[in-house]
Amino acid sequence: MAAFSAPAKSGFVLPDVDRCRGCAICALACSLQHEGACSPQLARLYVQRSLLTEEPRLAMCLQCDWPSCYFACPVEAIIIDEKTGARVILQDSCTGCAICAKACAANTRGEIIRFNPASGKYFKCDLCLGRVEGPACVEACPWGALRYVSAVQR
Repeated sequence: MAAFSAPAKSGFVLPDVDRCRGCAICALACSLQHEGACSPQLARLYVQRSLLTEEPRLAMCLQCDWPSCYFACPVEAIIIDEKTGARVILQDSCTGCAICAKACAANTRGEIIRFNPASGKYFKCDLCLGRVEGPACVEACPWGALRYVSAVQR
């Protein structure tokens, strides 16, 4: 029987809900970085404020050590970046089958692995793959509510 080896560890963005004000500037920076437009619907993180308490809630991929999305993808459209360890959905390869989204235990509300109706494909946080400065959301947050934790720091 073949044994699976654990994938490389990844960095991740760590939210601090005590500092978050729910302004969604992080989501705007994310969608601008990835899509060239300020659209929270296309952000790789999800920010919502409670209508009753106005408390913010953040949801984003925490780049699991054992990424079920990666192992579930039938077309190998999810890769693990060699440099950062980020679990990345390759848009050119994604067929929009939703198996990755269903496999992710943290994605119960569809906020971690999200669907883009315009492209018919799924997307999630890729730690701003290739961006020298690191994740745009971390840099953009005026409250310091997001912190990048590298794979080395884990």
